[in-house]
Amino acid sequence: MITYQAINLAEIINAEFYSKVNDINNVSINELVFDTRLPINNPATAIFFALQGHQDGHLFIDEAYNKGIRNFCISNKSFINKFLDANFFIVNDTLVALQNWAKYHRQKFNIPIVGITGSNGKTIVKEWLSTTLSTKYVVVKNPRSYNSQIGLPYSVLQIEPKHQIGIFEVGISQPLEMEKLAPILQPDTVIFTNIGPAHQQYFKDIDEKINEKLKLAVKANKFIINSEYANVLNFVNKLPLQIIKWGYQDDDDIKITKKNANKWITEIEIKYKNKILNFSLPFIDAASIENAMNVITCSLMLGLSPNEIQSSIYQWETISMRLESVHGINGNIIINDFYSNDILSLSISLQYMNQKYSNKKKIVFLSDILESDENVEILYKKIADELTKNNVNEVYTIGDNINKLSEYFPFVKGHFTNTEECIMMIEPDQWSDSVILLKGARKFTFEKLLPFLVENNSYAEFRVSLNAIQHNYQYFRSIISPNTGIIAMVKAFAYGSGAEDISSFLEQLGADYLGVAFSHEGLALRKANITSPIMVMSPHLSSLEMCIKYNLEPEIYSFQALEQMIQVIDEYSFLTKLPFPIHIKLDTGMHRLGFMPEDYDKLSNRLKQVRKLLKVSTVFSHFSASDMPEHDDFTRLQAKRLLDFTAKLENDLSYKIKKHICNTHGVIRFPEYHFDYVRIGLGLYGITSINEVNKKLMPAVELTTFVSQIRNIDANESVGYNRKSFADHKRVIATIPMGYADGIYREMGNGNGYVKINNKFAPIIGDICMDMMMADVTDIWPNISEGDKVLIFGDDISILDYAKINNTIPYQVMTSISPRVKRSYIYFF
Repeated sequence: MITYQAINLAEIINAEFYSKVNDINNVSINELVFDTRLPINNPATAIFFALQGHQDGHLFIDEAYNKGIRNFCISNKSFINKFLDANFFIVNDTLVALQNWAKYHRQKFNIPIVGITGSNGKTIVKEWLSTTLSTKYVVVKNPRSYNSQIGLPYSVLQIEPKHQIGIFEVGISQPLEMEKLAPILQPDTVIFTNIGPAHQQYFKDIDEKINEKLKLAVKANKFIINSEYANVLNFVNKLPLQIIKWGYQDDDDIKITKKNANKWITEIEIKYKNKILNFSLPFIDAASIENAMNVITCSLMLGLSPNEIQSSIYQWETISMRLESVHGINGNIIINDFYSNDILSLSISLQYMNQKYSNKKKIVFLSDILESDENVEILYKKIADELTKNNVNEVYTIGDNINKLSEYFPFVKGHFTNTEECIMMIEPDQWSDSVILLKGARKFTFEKLLPFLVENNSYAEFRVSLNAIQHNYQYFRSIISPNTGIIAMVKAFAYGSGAEDISSFLEQLGADYLGVAFSHEGLALRKANITSPIMVMSPHLSSLEMCIKYNLEPEIYSFQALEQMIQVIDEYSFLTKLPFPIHIKLDTGMHRLGFMPEDYDKLSNRLKQVRKLLKVSTVFSHFSASDMPEHDDFTRLQAKRLLDFTAKLENDLSYKIKKHICNTHGVIRFPEYHFDYVRIGLGLYGITSINEVNKKLMPAVELTTFVSQIRNIDANESVGYNRKSFADHKRVIATIPMGYADGIYREMGNGNGYVKINNKFAPIIGDICMDMMMADVTDIWPNISEGDKVLIFGDDISILDYAKINNTIPYQVMTSISPRVKRSYIYFF
């Protein structure tokens, strides 16, 4: 970042400068900080912007000051007398000030700027395009996915005189946001990646969202788009710019004339300016091919040759593989971030590890850093600082240059020239209850290390997208009142997805409570260092002591449970503060557990007698049929019963009692009954029975395996137990290593269910076996190989459809997946 003199910066952002000790003419700024958790390179010349977001940035001024920062941009004048040696830039709105600074900075540079917008793929297109263009130009780009009202200005301020071209993604989530960002970036070329359901809840219709995104292109010269997005073209055709279309249409500027895919590679042939060009892409999925075509098109427009483009393609990072967490041997956690390695991404990975697994020993496998032009001595000092700051205990280095790190960091325990040598020399059993970060540049193929470290080199994988859970949590947060809390249900091993990992993430998202069924589930969360309030919905009476010891708040659903709780809290009162919180379960019509309305007088009198021991934190109930419109009158009756009961109890106990009754479907369909809390379970995974809502959510889980064997079967030969599958023609059969012991329903067999292999569906034939099943892949042959990925359910086979085939519900599908199936958790920035 270039240096700004304080006197100039104050004028640019229209700030009043205040300092008790420093003259404005003697102050310079060359680093922007808005998040004190991120690394700070030059605190003495950095400026901290106290931005107003989910949290007030002014609350972190003390932390920034303690890290050495002495320059602050603030909108709250009350801080100016707090630090004698600090400088303050006082503005009306710190975000507007930041954006004005970035706008001014952009105008100082006359370089080509590519702006990337759309619903999905922005970060991948930016990274791949930057990799390709960096073979010819000095490129500046957004760090990670810094594309928002804050992230884009921060990114634009990184432009320096050495840069020859800028590649910036621009993200919006609400109306009126792009009109603030477009003047900051002022792109010459705009790439429109695609249009989809992301953030649709904030727009009245898809056209409004398209028009908002197109504001980025108002003053651009060129616009690149896949020609299949006719709804976008209807609007962009009205703009005075050159539209460059690619696709399969005869009038496309770049026409795809051939596309062939095998196991891992897609070969495409395109026609451009009456020339035939060929490219080989290292993937086969449609989304990656679309992203690649946007990159190829833009690169050709900017003058790169086909050979230059092709040579860069195999350097493209597989961004979706970043920050994948899996369980390792001996209780270890393995974090995979092995497709890139630069100082910023290393810093973020280390912080993620340190914050998420603060109680574990921290081990890092680190390759040479290839993406830096810094002086080697400065670079490795920075790396050592990051390792120290994030409490890393051991480092193992791989590469030609990284061994120099040992001069600056005392805990380098081993060095290897390549990954293969590392595999031969390490003993994975030497670590236990640790977190191990694999952080390497792509060429070092750190993925080869993974099988030696993981607990379950499984034939199958149940993958959870934490980004999707975050999106879905934020969606539900957006449709309830700010005063309504969220109880995130994580019972039954978080519906089979892994209670400890999911609960830790939901705690970071800000869930007000975690809900479990039994006390031992809560105990497991406490042992995993989960500190959020935990509500136990069905505690066994023998486990109430455990509730007190580990601060688990029990549901009290009967007089027997209440008397047992009174006895236990009286006996163990020395373990906790009194009165101890409990949750009263009211049976309003489910008739499963709970006090009946006619129990009121007896219950109220008993609670008044023990008010020094127990306090009613909430009264709650369960809707019986909140997803069924034909029972809406009964749903309303249940809510009224809860309201009446709680109102009387509040009056008798003389204190406020919170209440909740809405499950996921209740949240969606009955906003008038959100009350003090709502309980969300499968909705967090993007699963509801309401199609219009599902379009606004993101599916969070995927179950996959692979093809273990392919065989040719003659006509009239049977397949599987009991010889149930015959055909009068030759068939190609794929054996798949999952069966009913893994949670595959036997109903899937004999042609009822199907899987997806290489973008084609294949019916499951014969009976489902304990450990295997067979699929007829005759229609896929020969474009199938042993080892190919098999999708059981996920993006292209929804869990709702999968459940319907098996005459069951998504809850049972998820909770039926065997523990021997590997769970993994994906998060990317």
